[in-house]
Amino acid sequence: MQSTYPLAEAAKRMTPLHDLARDKLAPDMIRALSQYGRTKTHAKGAVIHQEDDVCDSFSIVKSGRVEVSRQKRDGTKAVSIVIGPGGTYGLSPMLSGRRRKHSCEALDRCEIIYIRAGLLRKLIEENAAIRDGIIRFLCERLSLAYDTLENERGLSLSQRLGDLLLDRADRAGCVLFTQSQLAEQLGVSRVSIGLALR
Repeated sequence: MQSTYPLAEAAKRMTPLHDLARDKLAPDMIRALSQYGRTKTHAKGAVIHQEDDVCDSFSIVKSGRVEVSRQKRDGTKAVSIVIGPGGTYGLSPMLSGRRRKHSCEALDRCEIIYIRAGLLRKLIEENAAIRDGIIRFLCERLSLAYDTLENERGLSLSQRLGDLLLDRADRAGCVLFTQSQLAEQLGVSRVSIGLALR
């Protein structure tokens, strides 16, 4: 069962440590890159990419939500993040030539802009604004990864859950996730999430 958690009161008491805006390309970068990519629509529930696939493109979520997950050793799924409009994935493995480390699934009907690896490399070489924007974005992502690691080491589950809920809140201050999805994203049991929500 999906739950809606109102966050207006929580937002007054807490400061989010994980700023989701840092995990998105700037709007001007999205506009600049969109003209070079192709847009593809994926139905709700569609598997977009699988772990260990060759990463030959960079993806920008134009609409909908994409769940990014990995398979754990015991065969269960661990959700890393849910990416909404303006969010991206695939840049690091594409630039490094590595295979994808995550699977991606469409939680809604999604429109995704794909930019092929060769074209993006050419744009980075020839367009200073795009190159600088990509570098800034990667630096923010690295900083965000460090912050997330710090939070996992130093914050209680309730604090981490509060940060996650604030990050995922829409403009109305609501988050639409099941307790199981929240548990997957934080790497804990659903029972622990239920206790933390109380």
